[in-house]
Amino acid sequence: MRGLRTVALVGMLLASGSGRTVRAGEPAASKPPAFHIPGGTGAGEVGLFEASGRRVASLTGLIEPTHLAPTEGDRFLVTDRGAGRVLELDPDGGVYREIPCPHEMPHPDEALPLRDGHLLLLTENAVVEIDGDGRVVWSPDKLPAGAVLTGVARLADGSTILVTSLASASLLRAPAGSTRLEPVALDVLPQSRIWLRGGPGELGASSFLVWNHELADVHRVTVQDGKAKSVETFRVWPTWSAVFDPSWGLVVLGDDFTLKHVRRDGTTVEVPVPFKPLGAVFLPGRGLYAVSFIRVAGARWPETWQAGAARTRFSWPRLALYALGGLA
Repeated sequence: MRGLRTVALVGMLLASGSGRTVRAGEPAASKPPAFHIPGGTGAGEVGLFEASGRRVASLTGLIEPTHLAPTEGDRFLVTDRGAGRVLELDPDGGVYREIPCPHEMPHPDEALPLRDGHLLLLTENAVVEIDGDGRVVWSPDKLPAGAVLTGVARLADGSTILVTSLASASLLRAPAGSTRLEPVALDVLPQSRIWLRGGPGELGASSFLVWNHELADVHRVTVQDGKAKSVETFRVWPTWSAVFDPSWGLVVLGDDFTLKHVRRDGTTVEVPVPFKPLGAVFLPGRGLYAVSFIRVAGARWPETWQAGAARTRFSWPRLALYALGGLA
């Protein structure tokens, strides 16, 4: 039995793509300042990284920071799923607002800002809009049977786009002020209408993002005459999550311990980080990357791929190595 456990552990190590190598360029003796966020005692953090991978500061005291989203300037939203709260922070640990999650959705996977200060909260099964006090003010009609939500965006005309796992209903639209969902045709990624992923474009814009993890390219699309049409393409792969801003381009998290920053001029910056990232945004005023993760005390290899069981992510090669390790 001990031998089987050892082989399985080796498979897990291979699955995490790590071994004992810490890939960030942070010197072992370096201790960047840490700013504690009130109200939490968990191992979740937001690290602030230079493009070289050197960490310059940490925001601690979070429990499960599953998603980051830009707001204004260098501020950003943190979805602290385990704590059931959404925080708007700055790089110095300043808390601009803290919004409790409603009982209808106590532990969202993502929180996205809206122009009026409201938030869209997303899980794989539902989406709601809440106001600044955490009260639900909108939710759409029932989703199609079997649909898994993989993205949401609020467009400039007030309509809401839902991205789902279904080939027959990969994009759904709720008109402004309505809970009714209607299908939207898609003219990109025709070979893969199943398990699309998506997210918002810039705050309050008429565009949103759509992509498939197994295929190259992230598309920024708009809805025209009932059809979603690509207006910009970012050459990047693989992509599990993507955050867009018109001034600095696209920040992408893939399968490894690196985030990719695809700039609007087509150049790409790869930033190594020491733990499996859960969320990331670029802070243009500081030239830094905010990256959320869960620290494992005393870890010699990155273990945060275990964080967020509902959204555990494996590439097929790693999944195969893990399976072989467990069966050997």
